[in-house]
Amino acid sequence: MKGKKASFWIIGIAVIICIIGCVFLLTGPKAEENVPNSEDIKTEEDVPNNEGTKTEAPAQIDEEKLESYVSDLILAHYKTEDTQNYFPCENHVVIDRQVTADKAVLYLMVLYQEYECVDGALSNVAGSHIPTVITLNIDAKGGFSLKEYWEPSDGASYMSDIESKFPEAIRDKADTQLYTDEQMHDCVRQAKDHFNLQ
Repeated sequence: MKGKKASFWIIGIAVIICIIGCVFLLTGPKAEENVPNSEDIKTEEDVPNNEGTKTEAPAQIDEEKLESYVSDLILAHYKTEDTQNYFPCENHVVIDRQVTADKAVLYLMVLYQEYECVDGALSNVAGSHIPTVITLNIDAKGGFSLKEYWEPSDGASYMSDIESKFPEAIRDKADTQLYTDEQMHDCVRQAKDHFNLQ
């Protein structure tokens, strides 16, 4: 009889312990959620920019190289078979320019002249004075290549051509009369130097 009572109490205590254990397990603290550590959190800098690759800042332009390149373009533009018989020269004024990383648009006033020297006297034999827009490609090394050499057409569409090509803010500066004296003076100087005239 005593053995039955002992086993009854052992079983009873075991059941109570199991119940208490179950209660503790059910009411204990929740398991930690999967919280990413700081290394897994992406900052704004880490997130790719949906706008694509950033545009590089314009490369530093070699101004002397640019001037020489533009001058050569102008001389080549007007070159004809007769040019070899005369001295060709040019003077260009940069009215404005728009430069990006890979392109330069130059708004110019271009004076081109051809001279000959007869018996020590300088004579102008050909020339042109006209608003011009030269568009250049710029490579990664700062080199230039011609994309477009633009001049307005002659005649009735001359002014409308300028209005369509020159930005409104500088359109009034595309007037040859504003630059004639200064540009002519420079071309005459170049010709005199070439023919060794005083």
